[in-house]
Amino acid sequence: MNLLALIFFALFAGVIVGIYLTIRRRAAAPGLIAAGGMVGSVLTMTLFSLAQNNLVVHALLVGLLVGGGFAALTMALAWYFLSNELRAGEKRPNP
Repeated sequence: MNLLALIFFALFAGVIVGIYLTIRRRAAAPGLIAAGGMVGSVLTMTLFSLAQNNLVVHALLVGLLVGGGFAALTMALAWYFLSNELRAGEKRPNP
């Protein structure tokens, strides 16, 4: 793996962490977070694959499948934990 590919992979990891944190903290509208996170992760994984001298078609498939898959799983996990946290807060008695 060359340096440019490593940089794109680090950006991808940052996008995934950003998706999780913004959903959990409810920093923006969920649709906006989902759209931005999906575009960011697909783009960074496509560039990561291109930096490794893969064909453009292969890079696009990697970007869509791997980048999109990780973004979708991250969003699902964040929403699951957020909804459990909100449900637990509703069950607590008010002092």
